[in-house]
Amino acid sequence: MYIGVKTIYRSRLLMSGKNDIKRFVFNDLIVEFETSELKDMVRKSLALSRNETGGIITGRYSSDRKKAIVKTFYGPTIDSKGTQFSFVRGKKGLSELLCKLWITNEYYLGEWHLHPLSSPNASSIDIEQMLKISQDNNYKCPEPILIIVGGAIDSLKYNAYVVIQRKVNLMTEIDL
Repeated sequence: MYIGVKTIYRSRLLMSGKNDIKRFVFNDLIVEFETSELKDMVRKSLALSRNETGGIITGRYSSDRKKAIVKTFYGPTIDSKGTQFSFVRGKKGLSELLCKLWITNEYYLGEWHLHPLSSPNASSIDIEQMLKISQDNNYKCPEPILIIVGGAIDSLKYNAYVVIQRKVNLMTEIDL
């Protein structure tokens, strides 16, 4: 299923009083995001297909750059390709989208994708892709974040990873 780059799921993190906020930490970096929109996207994807899917995440950093706040989860672009065990995110329309977001102080933070009915652990392909992104000057993101959602609709699990010093690191989930 290809939702398209125009389908967005905005996090209401800053205005939400809900307990569906996830926080992950590695060293002194915290990544936080609100899960309801992401869960909705995953549910819609799983209802149509058991293929992997994903997209980009955008947001902002705190002024001290110690917290990345995910604001938006974008669905796959029309040229993305997902199978039961792999996902390759396309690029169609992303450059224009990211230029528009940059003006509003919302930036590319990394990637997200779904491992349907499986664990949210990064594969060797996921790790390789994140390392490539971290070294690609076009992304302007030397420390990209990867959020992987795994499991079934009623029992989703999340893992977050961050590239630091050319190494993909599993982040630890922390309680609020």
